[in-house]
Amino acid sequence: TNPLSAMNTLHPTPFRAALLLALGTLLAAPAVFAQIPGVPLSTDEFGKTVALGFFNCDTYVDIAIGDPKADVGRVGQAGAVTVIYGDENGFDLTSTQVWTQDSPGVADFAEQGDAFGYALEVLHNPNISYRDYLAIGVPYEDLESAPNAGMVHVLRASCAGLTAEDALAITQDDLAFTDPEPGDLFGWSLAETPKYFHGTLCYNRLVVGSPGETVYGAPAAGLIHLIKDIKHSPIGESEAWHRHKAEHGAPVPFDYFGWSLATGNFVDSEDYHRDVAVGMIGYDVGGQNDAGAVVILSGRSYGLTSQRILFSQDTPGIEDTPEVGDLFGSSLHAVSAGLAIGVPYEDVGDVADAGAVQVIYWNSDAGGLDPYTSQLITQDSPGITEIPEEGDRFGWALEGLGSTGLAVGVPYESVGALEEAGVVITIPRDSDGRLDPTVGSRTLRQGRRGLHDRAEAGDRFGASLSHARLELEEDYNLYVPVLAVGAPDEAIDGTAGVGAVNVTRLDEALDRMDTHGAFLYQGLDLRLSAEPLFPAPPVVVEQGETVYIEYALTRLTSDHAGMSYWIDAVYQDDTPIGTVYGPFPVQTPGPGSDQFVIEFVPSPHDPTGRYEYYVRVGYPPNDALVTDGFPAQVVAPEGARAGAEDAVVEDGAAEGATASSTLPDAPTLFGPRPNPFRDRAAIRYSVPDRRPVRLAVYDALGREVAVLADGPAEAGLHTAALDGSGLPSGVYLVRFEAGAEVQTQRLTRVR
Repeated sequence: TNPLSAMNTLHPTPFRAALLLALGTLLAAPAVFAQIPGVPLSTDEFGKTVALGFFNCDTYVDIAIGDPKADVGRVGQAGAVTVIYGDENGFDLTSTQVWTQDSPGVADFAEQGDAFGYALEVLHNPNISYRDYLAIGVPYEDLESAPNAGMVHVLRASCAGLTAEDALAITQDDLAFTDPEPGDLFGWSLAETPKYFHGTLCYNRLVVGSPGETVYGAPAAGLIHLIKDIKHSPIGESEAWHRHKAEHGAPVPFDYFGWSLATGNFVDSEDYHRDVAVGMIGYDVGGQNDAGAVVILSGRSYGLTSQRILFSQDTPGIEDTPEVGDLFGSSLHAVSAGLAIGVPYEDVGDVADAGAVQVIYWNSDAGGLDPYTSQLITQDSPGITEIPEEGDRFGWALEGLGSTGLAVGVPYESVGALEEAGVVITIPRDSDGRLDPTVGSRTLRQGRRGLHDRAEAGDRFGASLSHARLELEEDYNLYVPVLAVGAPDEAIDGTAGVGAVNVTRLDEALDRMDTHGAFLYQGLDLRLSAEPLFPAPPVVVEQGETVYIEYALTRLTSDHAGMSYWIDAVYQDDTPIGTVYGPFPVQTPGPGSDQFVIEFVPSPHDPTGRYEYYVRVGYPPNDALVTDGFPAQVVAPEGARAGAEDAVVEDGAAEGATASSTLPDAPTLFGPRPNPFRDRAAIRYSVPDRRPVRLAVYDALGREVAVLADGPAEAGLHTAALDGSGLPSGVYLVRFEAGAEVQTQRLTRVR
């Protein structure tokens, strides 16, 4: 699939008409699981866009979440934006706002397919800190006889939160050079570029992309507007830029100039005026259709000016070569001393559409971004643990993490057998300021490293990203990066494609397991906390020793029938163990609360090492509605406790894990989990080297009922899943053969 067809339905060509839209065809507290007002529908895309900001005068980070396919009353896919305000517990659900074009004070009204919230941008208030404005793109807004002409709304901040008082509703009727026309898609992309005077922020400028704009008769050539003063109403002066004006090339149909935007210091890092990078993914390079390009416009006190800077994969110094459908420039984001450019449809070797990120760095000798300093990053780059696979689309979304590095969304990445579950890959900077995956790249997925819920097929986790710096109240000079990740196709309560957003804090190493994050979604009303009581954190437990966990589940209004709770485990190096406790039915009817202690015993057959345990509530095995977890170090029973507490650090990483985390040096069959089991059991085994193995299950009469493994196994720990839903209750025998080694374990099924 290819994002160009969103607008090619308006301006078809033989090549583009065959493409389909994937980007979004539109007509220090307990974890927060925020059930946002609204009905979860499979037609939604809650989390299609996310924006972190500070909207209400305090220093707690707030979040705006776009749901451009949301129904407003009986109006389908009119779109909505949910704003949730931060507090000392993470987010304050009682202050949630849901904005639509039917909200009092918001101009216009909700119409079929408007896509209110398709783009979001935070605009920093020039007068008062922590009172940001919010710009909202509505690219499919119909204006009189101009369908899909587009509109942008700006909500202003107050100490009570965002307000529609003095809100702006901007169309091309208000701007220079253009009038609203069918298919302009004004508001498709947004970017802030502040106006400074001697280093002081005077007011905000807003850049708006209109990639469907017809320019001098060329359909979908594309255009951007610079709105020079977003502080005042009416908005005053504006500028319009297109490829012909910016690069002195003739307007070309279907360039889609303005598809993506980013602002930063790309030309002169010493001035206060931000430059603008403009993506045009339909740009043809050397006969290669839709190879893509990026144009740089230089910021000045009076507006923008052209330096005739265009980057493509045909630019000398930039790695790789332009190819049909690369879509170079699909996503853009400023990074420290450079510009990151997403190329999500780049082929990596023979792997089609695996995706890439091109980074071009600033060079004082060159007077700006220098293509000879650039680097090409793919999932084949050293230090990245994932591998390129067909259709991954690495680089679909980009988000700079300040001085820390870059986050890359890979929403079509498979997680194990879960296709299009999605991941985010963080890439840190090295001492020279360049991105370097080898100094600590991390793969973030749901259910790992403090990100809640669990990976499921089709979630598209990583489709949208937003970053903010959270100021810690105990030290006003200390900031922690906060990352919000959209999963717009997340399934909620059995309804597929509803959407959700994960929020987590990251330390400077991008490797903190933060159970104080948030999982935000619509329509449900569950809250869960799971805190280890004994051993107290940091948890160090002997094999076979009981861990006591305080479990609290609250249902606010409704009764979710048939729910269960269970514990999943993940072994060090991200090896999934599966269910190690439960599932057991949730007893309390809603509304109401459960609060009791779980007595959980790590099996004496489990290998020692670092684990992360996750208490989940929902519909096992795959539909976890809420999750909370904690890290633990499992040690051998005799003589291993001394000094082990030093092996567990606050962020859950075991610094001294090597000595106490080795697998057995002989083939080993570990105890099945759970045992007894109802429908599914996880059976683990390890081999010290590559060798043939066979893992089978027999009933009490010696009849083989399942073969879980039969063939070569690589050295390490392996997990096989037994689906026993069709087996009668009773005792079974698990038989493990590894060369001459034969081991067995008993397994009981109950109903």
